[in-house]
Amino acid sequence: MPALAVVAPFGDFRLGASISAPFGLKTEYDSDWVGRYNAIKSDVKTVDFTVSGAWAITERFSLGAGVIFQRTEVTLSNALDFGSALCLGSGNPANCFSPAFPFHPQSQDGAVEVKGDDNSTGWLFGAQWRPADNFTIGYSHHSKIDHTLTGNANFTVPPAVVAVLGPTAPADGRIYAPLTTPSIDTLSAQWNVAPQVRLYADIQRTGWHSLQRVAIFNADGTPLGQPEQFNWKNTTYYAIGGEWDVSPAFTLRAGYGHDESPTSDATRDARLPDNTRKLYSIGATWHASDAFSIDAAFQRIDIADPSIDVISPFPGSPSPAVGSRLTGEYNGHANLFGLSMQYRF
Repeated sequence: MPALAVVAPFGDFRLGASISAPFGLKTEYDSDWVGRYNAIKSDVKTVDFTVSGAWAITERFSLGAGVIFQRTEVTLSNALDFGSALCLGSGNPANCFSPAFPFHPQSQDGAVEVKGDDNSTGWLFGAQWRPADNFTIGYSHHSKIDHTLTGNANFTVPPAVVAVLGPTAPADGRIYAPLTTPSIDTLSAQWNVAPQVRLYADIQRTGWHSLQRVAIFNADGTPLGQPEQFNWKNTTYYAIGGEWDVSPAFTLRAGYGHDESPTSDATRDARLPDNTRKLYSIGATWHASDAFSIDAAFQRIDIADPSIDVISPFPGSPSPAVGSRLTGEYNGHANLFGLSMQYRF
């Protein structure tokens, strides 16, 4: 998503507003892939609208604070293996291998799609200190934000399964799900080595421990299936970079980042088969005038090959350990290209 920010000066005070997307993911697989019972579509969008103010207490020290209005939308879908659920639920597991029994593993696939959204509020705080003319250090805290997503669950159930289950067959309905987006603490520094050369460093800590599981409930408070166990851990991201003013009109820059993944081998699943990333960036700015500039950038992201070994419970399974097991390995990378323009009034 694009980001937009506006800052207005009032003496030693600054008033700002911004729109940004701090969190988000999307993975989508073919509806008949081997891991369809674990995930088909996973789409999470989080957008922040922030209003903030900053005050220069002295020429070298300033404080800032703001209010965050956060919108979160989530869509999750996966297939349901009614064939396995019915043959195992018949009381005789041998039915799963009997040609005379009408239900067999993966022979009667259904599906479920859950959609929910919510608006909530949080806050942020920041400080900046310039202990020397050529060195600046800053800190910011973005609070965690609690949501209760509300929406609908939509089921696709084969007619043969409906005929057997009757009124106990899964039906569409309203749902809700608690979700907490994580806190973010960032420490940044800028060192002006020379008038034309600047070095930068960032350390960022994200509180992903807030996402231990995803539990979805029917409107009456009963669970909608087994909760998905994430057990994510807090992560640290660090980056270093620099830029060089080749001339008054052109600036070159480069950087490197190391981003830990909140996932682990024990609970990593197909919805976000993520792992630790290494980020390599280059960029340039053309200062067309004192007010107008154009930025271009390229970033290469290499992702350490993750593996998964998880179980997706069968429909109606009394235990999260009884279901479809998915094991495998992923590999991937990303190439990002960016182009932006800035105009100063």
